[in-house]
Amino acid sequence: GYGTMRILDALDFDAIRDDPKVVMGYSDLTAIVNAIPMRSGVIAFHGPVAAHGSSYSGVAREYFERTLMSPDPVGVLHAPDAQRIAPGRARGRLAGGNLSLVSALQGTPFAVPLRDAIFFFEETQEQPYRIDRMLTQLALGGALRDVRAALFGQCTGCAGDAPTAEEVIAERLRSLHVPALTGAPFGHVPTQWILPVGLDAELDADAQTLTLLEAAVSP
Repeated sequence: GYGTMRILDALDFDAIRDDPKVVMGYSDLTAIVNAIPMRSGVIAFHGPVAAHGSSYSGVAREYFERTLMSPDPVGVLHAPDAQRIAPGRARGRLAGGNLSLVSALQGTPFAVPLRDAIFFFEETQEQPYRIDRMLTQLALGGALRDVRAALFGQCTGCAGDAPTAEEVIAERLRSLHVPALTGAPFGHVPTQWILPVGLDAELDADAQTLTLLEAAVSP
């Protein structure tokens, strides 16, 4: 995917608010799924796209049904393979997505609102030095100053010389002094959580869980 930033100023957010639909995607869709809750108040979803049929079977189908086909809060999502970077528990609004898009949107009217948020992010095919550059840009610009917690998913194909992408990310997240986990199941992978952008959640870094505190869809 490429180009969703080009259409942000052409979207009719009033129409989206008046007749809401499920809008879901990841990677380049990060721009749209953050703009919709910010401009219309409607929850959008960071999750698999329709072209990836394998993303809707097994555990992935369970994520889909729990999040999008029930009027009840999803509750606890477990990430047993995640790594705790900084301990603690915090509540906040979910915001984030693909790091390249979050970084590129800074300085625009559609910058991802990270104040008081649980900042979640993922990346693919990026060298560690570029990941460090993007996280440094967000830090220098003040975007990360008031995040409540940080959650990193998968960095697919992010090989490079030392330090590794995981080491760069861990170092940056520790500097935030908020609860932080890395290695959660979302990103450019077949089986991924569906994260309702704009929804209140709680990250427990010690228990390696993310709890979605509200229903993502209306009855």
